[in-house]
Amino acid sequence: MELQDGLLEKIEPVSSVSEFINAVQVLEKNWCDESNSFLVFRGEAEEYNTPCIPTIYRDYSLKQIDNYEINMFCAMRQNDISGNTDYLHNAIDAQHDGFPSRLLDVSYNCLIALYFATTPYYVKPEDSLDDSDGFVYAFKYSEALSPEAQNTKEIYNAALEGNKNILNDAFFSYNHRLIDHCKQNKRIIAQQGAFILFTGDIPEPIPFHQLYGIRISKQGKAQIRKELQTLFGIYTGSVYPEVELMREEIKRKCLRMNTIGVGLRSNTDATLDIYKSEYEYYADCLDYYVNKGKDTGDLSRIIEKNIVNQKNRLLAYLTRLQGIVDTKGVDSQAKSDAENAIRIANVKYSSIIKSFIKDIPVDLGLTIDKSSESEYKEDQNE
Repeated sequence: MELQDGLLEKIEPVSSVSEFINAVQVLEKNWCDESNSFLVFRGEAEEYNTPCIPTIYRDYSLKQIDNYEINMFCAMRQNDISGNTDYLHNAIDAQHDGFPSRLLDVSYNCLIALYFATTPYYVKPEDSLDDSDGFVYAFKYSEALSPEAQNTKEIYNAALEGNKNILNDAFFSYNHRLIDHCKQNKRIIAQQGAFILFTGDIPEPIPFHQLYGIRISKQGKAQIRKELQTLFGIYTGSVYPEVELMREEIKRKCLRMNTIGVGLRSNTDATLDIYKSEYEYYADCLDYYVNKGKDTGDLSRIIEKNIVNQKNRLLAYLTRLQGIVDTKGVDSQAKSDAENAIRIANVKYSSIIKSFIKDIPVDLGLTIDKSSESEYKEDQNE
């Protein structure tokens, strides 16, 4: 089911570059209205049941053997495919050399994404998917991580360790971090590329409130490709050229980089901020359905399922934190970090639920939210 909050009514399937630009402008005006938020884009030339999922999750590579990714990076180094000595940059090289990766390609340029929504991978004929609609997905973010920063590398290394590292707990998989890229990789530069990092062994979809899809009509694909090349110089030969880094672009991106050290407290707080935004989005959707006289049954069930799953994930994380606190011989700093994370999670999640209950239409009777709040308190009092 596709959630609706009123914005989708303003965005129709597009068949030309001008229609697409108009759709992006609608997103910018009606969705990305916060001063510190910005959009990145991804194009997919056909519609998938599970869109926007990194390749490593699609071919079950992670389930084949432990340390699959580390083994792959070592093999890339010994075969001189990647000359980098840290795993994050190995993953970036892997992503653009056709190896499976937990990174999802995105672009700062919506027209580059439109190219990928109308054109399959360059080894295939460009019209081979013209019998299927494409999609451009827009993602809303307020910050990016630098691939050169220590916090970014620590987050990625934690993802490679799986559930053994608490920073890769399933609770954090809902927080999909945007990683910028400033390295002199000609293909990435030409595509104005960045990456969304997925953690965990099972992919958690991008939250509803961060993602919008613009359908690209299959009838318009050929015309769009022609317009992109004629009007903007975007075509298969232009997305992989010799390109120099632009100093001003790097300086502009640095204004929104996050290089704050990684830790339980900051990560717990950031992930709960994602929960808060998602619940606010749910409230907007419910308000929209009620105002339009739409049936809220299916929507309520989706919200109920997501809230229960998120609450259970949070409780499991808190139990794990409490285990750190209760374990004898644990480093005092680690114990203090766990205690602070527990305190932040208890206070913030309770506030999020209360705000959500307050924001939803009073006549809706969405009892799951009230029961979630009471069950959460009961679990915490045990």
